[in-house]
Amino acid sequence: MLQESLREVSVADGRVLQVPYVGLLQVDFEGRCCFVGALVLGDEVVLGAVPMEAMDLIVNPARQPLEVEPQKRRSVWTAGV
Repeated sequence: MLQESLREVSVADGRVLQVPYVGLLQVDFEGRCCFVGALVLGDEVVLGAVPMEAMDLIVNPARQPLEVEPQKRRSVWTAGV
């Protein structure tokens, strides 16, 4: 991953950190894909709401996993890369 810049972020415990912003990343999930930048916190890459919206993803409130929004499940995407 190529570091683009450093970004200031606030984390849940109230700390403010300078973290690497990387991109361009291709994110693939269940036959869907998008291209985004991301923040790197330690050894984890953190994606925001934009890729979730772009790929029609939701967090299931009952079970908590990430999944394709049920009303949009039939529209399968393919990556043309």
